[in-house]
Amino acid sequence: DGIHELRVATLHYTEQIDYSGLYIDNDADVLYPELEKKHIEFIGDSITAWDNGYSWQVGEKLGVEHTRIACEDLELADGYGYTGFNPLLGIASGYFKLGLPGAQGVTASVPDWNFDTAHYTPDIIVINIGTNDCESIWAVPLFLENFTKVYSEFIDKLRLQFPEAEIFAMRAVSMPHENVNGAVYDMLAPKLKADSKLHYIDTSEWGVTILDDNIHPDTKEH
Repeated sequence: DGIHELRVATLHYTEQIDYSGLYIDNDADVLYPELEKKHIEFIGDSITAWDNGYSWQVGEKLGVEHTRIACEDLELADGYGYTGFNPLLGIASGYFKLGLPGAQGVTASVPDWNFDTAHYTPDIIVINIGTNDCESIWAVPLFLENFTKVYSEFIDKLRLQFPEAEIFAMRAVSMPHENVNGAVYDMLAPKLKADSKLHYIDTSEWGVTILDDNIHPDTKEH
C-alpha cells in the first residue's frame, strides 16, 4: 500500500534497457513523477559518460533533473578521433540527429532529431568536449582552425535551439596541448561578451589527477 517511486538505470552507460511495460494492480494508478524544477544537460565524451562521474554526481548533489548526452571516443568535429581519423559524426553534428554518435555509429544519413517533440528543455547545458579531437588537430593549424569553427557553430546552434539556457563550456581537464585550449578560449571570448548566458569554466588550476591512460580522471577525481 502507499505511493512508491520506481527508478530504472543501467550499471554501465553502454548497456541498453529494453522496456516493455509496467504491471500494476487493477486498483492502482501510475502517477506522473514529481520532477525537479531545474534540468541540466551534459554533453561530452567518455569523461562525461563515466560511471558515477562528475556529470552524475553534480546532478544528484544539486537535486536537479539531469541528462547525459555522451559516449566514449566521441569527438566534437566530424572525422576526428583520439589517435587518428574517425568516419563517424562528431557531437557538433550528431547532437541534432536521432541517436548518439560514437559507439552507436550515427552517420549523416540518420534522421534529424525533432526538438519540437522533446520531453524536456534544459535550463543549463554543460559542454565538455574536444579531448578526442586533440591528438589529430593540435599540430595542424588548418585542422585546429576547423575545430574552433565547428565549436563556434555548435554553440550558435545550441543557442538558437535553447535561447534561455545557461551554457557552460568547460576547458577539458586532460587536453594536453595548450594551443588547442588557447584557440578554444580565443573563439569563445567575443561570444562571452555578447551573451550573458554563456560561460567558460577554466579547469586549469583544479589539479585533477589523470589516470595512467593520460585521459580519464578516476571516480574520486571526478
